[in-house]
Amino acid sequence: MTFKFSLEPVLKVNEHREKQQQQKYAAQVQQMQSIKDKISSLRNQVNREDTSEPGYQLNSIHAFRARYGVLEQMHVEIGKLEKELTLVDERVEVERRKLVEAHRKTHMMETMKSKEKKTFTYQVGQIEQGQMDEVAAQIVNRR
Repeated sequence: MTFKFSLEPVLKVNEHREKQQQQKYAAQVQQMQSIKDKISSLRNQVNREDTSEPGYQLNSIHAFRARYGVLEQMHVEIGKLEKELTLVDERVEVERRKLVEAHRKTHMMETMKSKEKKTFTYQVGQIEQGQMDEVAAQIVNRR
């Protein structure tokens, strides 16, 4: 007798859904990390612009406006990216919850499979024991 889990198709579907959810979660985490990297890069650029050439003097209003216009543009971009980061962070949290739920369902099915296998093994053992008892009784009755 071989063991066959009665809910094997459901377990396979749950495992497949869990894998899909892991991929979605990984994509959201990757997007969040990409935004963090962009923010970090822009902040480094701003710091370089602020600290570059300490003896450098802006000789004209145009040069002054151009330099600080670029800095302001970088700060605006950082602000946009930070807002986007909060939205992506919320999506990551939603995907994480979905992943946890998918994992819980898969784990539940695996636990059911394990219990069903233990029951099957016990029943097979009982059948084999009954057969061995029957053989032993026949041997005793022949003597």
